Amino acid sequence: MVIAAACGIAAGLGLARLTMDPHTATAHMLTGTVTASNETSREIQFEADGAAPDPEGDPTLYDVLEAKWQDSTGAVRDGYPACLKSENDDPISLDHHRVKLTVIHRDFGGRQLHNIVVHVQCLD
Repeated sequence: MVIAAACGIAAGLGLARLTMDPHTATAHMLTGTVTASNETSREIQFEADGAAPDPEGDPTLYDVLEAKWQDSTGAVRDGYPACLKSENDDPISLDHHRVKLTVIHRDFGGRQLHNIVVHVQCLD
């Protein structure tokens, strides 16, 4: 009886894996530091907490798509996130800010994934 139940569960999990749509994306939550931000291109450099640095020294780049974001109090705001903006109104910011990102990754088959930010929560 136990063996039959285990086989049924294994078969169900295998079937679920086979029927997954390859065009869906799973979002991941990452916490870390934005080390550079370009408001014009909406591209950021991000270092996730605990992630090993790239052995070749390449920064990890992310495209910020979402127009809504959360400030450090949890309030939802419109526009480019304040924690990604420069403190002197320059479109390029090298100010380091703590954030929590919801991201999806798109694989084009190369060495680096295309990282897409779908939500920003400013932590400082």
